[in-house]
Amino acid sequence: RLLDEYINIIEENVLTTTTDIDGIITNVSNAVCKTSEYSKEELVGSKHNILKDSSMPQEIYKELWETIVSDKIWEGELKNKKKNGESYWIYLKITPIYDKHKYKIGYTSIMQNITDKKRIEELAITDGLTSLFNRRYFDEIFPKAINSARREQEFFTFILIDIDYFKQYNDTYGHQAGDKVLISVAQCLHQQMKRSGDLVFRLGGEEFGIICKTDKQEKAILHANRLKDTIENLHIVHEKNDVSQYVTVSMGLICDKAHNLPSFDKVYQMADKLLYKSKDAGRNIVSANIFQ
Repeated sequence: RLLDEYINIIEENVLTTTTDIDGIITNVSNAVCKTSEYSKEELVGSKHNILKDSSMPQEIYKELWETIVSDKIWEGELKNKKKNGESYWIYLKITPIYDKHKYKIGYTSIMQNITDKKRIEELAITDGLTSLFNRRYFDEIFPKAINSARREQEFFTFILIDIDYFKQYNDTYGHQAGDKVLISVAQCLHQQMKRSGDLVFRLGGEEFGIICKTDKQEKAILHANRLKDTIENLHIVHEKNDVSQYVTVSMGLICDKAHNLPSFDKVYQMADKLLYKSKDAGRNIVSANIFQ
C-alpha cells in the first residue's frame, strides 16, 4: 500500500514521460497532462515534438538527439508549448531505457517546471520600456557571441544604432512622445531581426545594438541599410531633424570573420567610432568597417 502511495505521488506531481527509440510517447504522468493541458490519449502515440515550442533553436534539438542516440544522458532547459499555445519552460533530463538483454528500447524524461524562474530571469535582462534585451544582458552575451562565432569559424556582425537628434525630439514633442519613438524603433528592429541567433538590445537612452550572423559582409551592409530605411519609413514626424522630415537613425557596423576580430571591448569601440563617423557625415547613414 505504501508503494502504491509513492507511485501515486509521483504520478500526480512529477513530470515524467517515456518514449520509444523514435521519440514516440509511450507513457506520461498525470502531472505532464495537467501542465501541458493535453490528455494522456492525445499524448501517447504522438511524437514528443507535440510539446515543442517553435521558437526554440533547432540546434538544441540536434544536440539533444545526438547525445541520447549515442547512449548518453542529456539535460538542459527547453521551452515547451501547451495545447492552448501558451509556452512554459522545463528543466529536462533524458536517460536511455534498456531491456533485460541490454538493448535500448527508449528514453525516459524527468522534467521540472521552471517557468517562474525563467520569467524572473527574463525580467532581469529585459529593458522595461522597449521589452528588448537590456545593457546588462548585452555585457554578458557580447563576448560569448564573438567567441561562439570564432569556434564555428563564422562571420560576426555587430551594429550600433543611435536615433538622430533625439534630444531635439524630446525638447520639441515631450518625453512621453520620445518614449513612444523608442518603443516604435525597438519594435521595428525586433520585427526585422527574425532569424535564430539575431539579438537586439537597448543599450541606453536612444542607443540600440544588434548582434547577428551573416555569411557575407555585403549582406550585412545591405541589411543594415534596409533597417535604416525601414525606420525612416515609419514616417514618425521629426521637424527638428536636419536630414529628414521623419525620425531617422545612424549606424556603425562591424562585420568580419570572427577570428579576425580583436577583443570584444575593442569591437564595441570600433563600432562606436563608426557610429560617430555616420553622425559627422550627416546622419541617417550606415558606416561600415569592412575587412578584406
